[in-house]
Order: sequence, then C-alpha cells, then structure tokens
Amino acid sequence: MAAVLIAAAAAIGVWAYAVLPANAGVPLLLDAGLSNKAAALAVVPGLGAALLAIVALVTRARAGARLDGAGLAIVGLAALCLVGEAALAASAIAPQVDAVRWLVLAAAVLLVLGGYAIQRLVPPPIAGQGSDAGAAFRSRLRARRVIGRATTVAGVAVAAVVSLSSDRAFWFAALIGAAATPLIASRLAARLRET
Repeated sequence: MAAVLIAAAAAIGVWAYAVLPANAGVPLLLDAGLSNKAAALAVVPGLGAALLAIVALVTRARAGARLDGAGLAIVGLAALCLVGEAALAASAIAPQVDAVRWLVLAAAVLLVLGGYAIQRLVPPPIAGQGSDAGAAFRSRLRARRVIGRATTVAGVAVAAVVSLSSDRAFWFAALIGAAATPLIASRLAARLRET
C-alpha cells in the first residue's frame, strides 16, 4: 500500500512537471525562494522511496520481523508524502494555495488515524498462566488506549490550531507538541502501571 502511495506521489510530480511552464519555479522550502521544478518535484517521492527501501532492508534483515503498528506508520508516512507532493504541485500551479497548511493538516489527520489505530491494536498475549498474566495483559491494553486517545486528541488540537491561526510558527509548535504526545503518554501509562 505504501509503495502505491509513493508511486501516486511520483505520478503527481510528473503531471505537475508537464503542466508547469519550462522556467517555472517551485516553492520547495519555506520562504527560501523558488527551486528548479524537476528537482523540487522529485524530492518528496524520492524521500518516500528511500524510506520504503530502508524499511524493506531492516525488516528483511530481521528474520520473522512483523511490522504491525510500524506498518501502519509507514503507510501513514507514505500518505503524507502523497499529500505533500500534491500540495507542492498545487502551490506551484496556483501560488495562492498554502501548501504548508495542507501538510500540517495532513499530519494532524495522520495523528488522529494513528491514535485510533494504536487504540485498536491488541498487544500480543503474555505467556504464562494465572491472574498475573491476565492482569499484565489488561494493563498493556489500557496503556495502548491511553496512548491512542492522547495521540488522537493531539491530532485534533493541531487541526484546530491550523484552522484558527495563520501563524506558521504556532502551527509547527503545535505539531511538534503533538508528535511528542505518544512518548509522553507512554511514559505516563508506564508510571500508572507501576502504581
């Protein structure tokens, strides 16, 4: 699925290259001017393809590796690459399109969906017998729910910030805070399990 999304991002880049005039510039970086259209439109699909190649090598190197939640994250990042390439192409064709806003909104949606997926992923059962194994399993399940709900709320908060504010620095601060939310929630869940 991730490879299909990266291929779609590359197709959008090829389409935008064909549609744009020969001397057109593409706003690749924030306030950094315009870049060569061929290089700029190749960056996002190239990064996505590199990410997929690294994941393929890592999982192939580990015998019997399972991706589970990591697989969902890879598909989500590939979808973010697709949205990024579409936003980049749209901003090159119509400069009034705010590509950054669309990228941050896409990241917010990815956080919401990732939080939902975290809540739904069931941890592997714990080997052992008796009530201790069952209690440990229920504790891990509760921790996943806490982390998932916190991530979902963080994604909704980022979407609200982008919708209500026009300050890009504020958007990125909210996005960085939201990205740290799963880590903070997992630490909190671990402390709750200890008590």
